[in-house]
Amino acid sequence: DVEAAQFFQMAATDGVSIAQTALGKMYYLGRGVSQNKEKALGLFRQALVSGDDEALVTYWYLLESSLRAPFDEKYPLPVAGQSCSFRSINGLVLSGVFVTNQGGLVTIQTAAGPRQIGQTALDLESRIRADASFRETYYGAVIEQQLYSLLFSVTEQSSRSATIVSTESASTAAA
Repeated sequence: DVEAAQFFQMAATDGVSIAQTALGKMYYLGRGVSQNKEKALGLFRQALVSGDDEALVTYWYLLESSLRAPFDEKYPLPVAGQSCSFRSINGLVLSGVFVTNQGGLVTIQTAAGPRQIGQTALDLESRIRADASFRETYYGAVIEQQLYSLLFSVTEQSSRSATIVSTESASTAAA
């Protein structure tokens, strides 16, 4: 892996977009080089500017897989018989033992008996934990936000490069 990283580094420095993507992946995963996600992102940006569309797919895959575990840990889906606590959008906290989530209603066994609350009445974090479909939609939006941010920065970088090239061309033509 170290030799491959050195090879890709030389090619990436020469502007070879496929090498930039490959080296970016190595930095993202820490294979053959010290893990450095910022450097990986920079290489994916360079590869996209150079025209390697695979860089976006590679970045999406790595981003999705690296964010999944922390997301699942932060928003675990409740399991029947497990202690849980949900907060409604108006601040009411419902705590007890999770029973079920069916038909848009979360049922919790409290000391006072079973209580139900509609998924749409839960605050964002509680709804992400309670509603699997909403959870996946929210997770998808988090990933999309990261991808759009990357694409926006690449588009800005490409626009600036095109402006510099056209300004230089105009200066050369005028001289």
